Amino acid sequence: MLRRIDSLSYQGKLSSCSPLWKSGFAAVMFVMAYIGHPPVQLAVWIWLVLWTVGYGGVPWKPYASLMAASLLFYILSLPALLIEVAPGPAQGMVLLGWGTHVLLVTPEAAERAEELLLRVGVCLSCFLFLILTTPFTGLLKVMEKLRLPAVVIELTMIMYRFLFLLGDTAASMMLARRLRGGGRGFRAAVADTAALAGRLFAKTMERYRGAIVGYTVRGYEGTIRMGPDASLPMPVRYRVEGWVGTALLAVAELCIRLLN
Repeated sequence: MLRRIDSLSYQGKLSSCSPLWKSGFAAVMFVMAYIGHPPVQLAVWIWLVLWTVGYGGVPWKPYASLMAASLLFYILSLPALLIEVAPGPAQGMVLLGWGTHVLLVTPEAAERAEELLLRVGVCLSCFLFLILTTPFTGLLKVMEKLRLPAVVIELTMIMYRFLFLLGDTAASMMLARRLRGGGRGFRAAVADTAALAGRLFAKTMERYRGAIVGYTVRGYEGTIRMGPDASLPMPVRYRVEGWVGTALLAVAELCIRLLN
């Protein structure tokens, strides 16, 4: 999945546009999604899907799969959000009762879960817009323009490379295991994963040390120099839509707060 995300970020229609503008736009939308009321949040969600899938050219299937995989963590937390224990009769949908206590889902808990789902979905759409339309090198350029410490940028670059090494090593080890007659099926896959977990880190560190040797051979002296910024300015049409849309969302949020 990491390679798929990386390839989508380089192949999109907005990949060559200014990463600083896209980062600022995503940051403003994130703040709007976090503090806004549900109607504004829903409008931000729909608008960011349009920016990512429509303007950015990201296919629907990988976008939907990434959104669904991220929302899976929210689904796993639903029991803790919805289910409450109350003494005696209480308002709500009773799931289980024992003695004088009941296990139930209250209307307030359901409403709270709905609001949280909307907020989580909108915030995820902000991150997906930035991740799927901005190459990793562009994000490093943004970090450099924000004057973050050089060590932070270098560690980010090295860790990103380490993720690819980790994924490649895991895939090659699992393939070798199957070719040697490893078991198939869910239980066998879990057992194989547990057996390979200990060896995975050691093999990944071997490849990581090889990558460090490669950096040294290429003249690494303690500082990784960034290349020149080759991004293009954001087209005027998109900039105008971004400014006008953000202003309309801010006015809508202000009106909702005044009416409430």
